[in-house]
Amino acid sequence: MATKFETKQAITPLVAAAAKKITKKAVFCVDNIDPSCDVDDLRKFVASMSVKVLSCFRAEPRRRPNETVPISDRRAFRLCIADSDRDRLLDADKWPDSVTIYSGISNQRQTRGDWLL
Repeated sequence: MATKFETKQAITPLVAAAAKKITKKAVFCVDNIDPSCDVDDLRKFVASMSVKVLSCFRAEPRRRPNETVPISDRRAFRLCIADSDRDRLLDADKWPDSVTIYSGISNQRQTRGDWLL
């Protein structure tokens, strides 16, 4: 749909359109992963579910109430995916038992949101 944009010279038709499609993102913390797993392993695993991985980084695992020493028995990852793939990512049947996924990671204070899986 064209609109008119008035300039001093003349009335020129202006078509407003996005230059490119922007992918809506969803960010998760994937926790309680075996320490031998690295970023590439998790990216490949998630991609095998037909989920578009936008980024993946190591993160600090969530502390359990009784933990005071550095955590070395498990890993966690910050995973950013296309929001349209959320349901495929959160299919519990595709994940090993006891892996946990949290949504709503905020970079401002590293607060974590709701437990999903």
